[in-house]
Amino acid sequence: MSNMRIVALMKNLFNIKLSEGSITGLLAKASKLSLSTIDRITTILEQVPIIGIDETGCKINSFKYWHWTFQNERNTLIIANKSRGTKVINNTFENGFKNACVVHDNYSSYSSLECKSEQLCLAHKMRDLNYAIECEGTKLMKDIKTLLKEAIRDDKESLSSTQRVLLKAQYDKMLQHLLSMPYIEKSETHKQIKSLTKSKDKLFTFFT
Repeated sequence: MSNMRIVALMKNLFNIKLSEGSITGLLAKASKLSLSTIDRITTILEQVPIIGIDETGCKINSFKYWHWTFQNERNTLIIANKSRGTKVINNTFENGFKNACVVHDNYSSYSSLECKSEQLCLAHKMRDLNYAIECEGTKLMKDIKTLLKEAIRDDKESLSSTQRVLLKAQYDKMLQHLLSMPYIEKSETHKQIKSLTKSKDKLFTFFT
């Protein structure tokens, strides 16, 4: 938000009168006071067993930036950067995520992550599958969506570690079978098959 809008917000919501100069000073002070907390959150996220990463476009002073979000259940770190590249992750987390399963949407910036394992974000993938189904309604897309929904349901069952490994192997095999089915070239279904083929080893990590 611009300082002018913050001034109006404070006046309209709380009847507090501040100048734009006061807002600048308060933000600068808050920025310095928050540095230790930001460092603490960054250190925590570098050591957690599961971390989710995503990025979305934003405007800062009329320039295109990216808001990067790193989070687990208790901590969220948001960084604004002009880059959408891997260097943002590497510069923020110098030690990588050696203990973590990283959940992401398989964007190219995540292709060289230093981590224990990776999980494709199923919310992103379900959205992609739903779009393909809306566009073309192919049985293949519906079957893959059903497979994912069944896997999510099975994951909620009380299973031993051995059962989970075996179940993951079964789902990997069923997915591979579906990915080998025929499709129309250059279709939305084709696009999703290419994407899933690229990320197939990251689809059912959640079982283990």
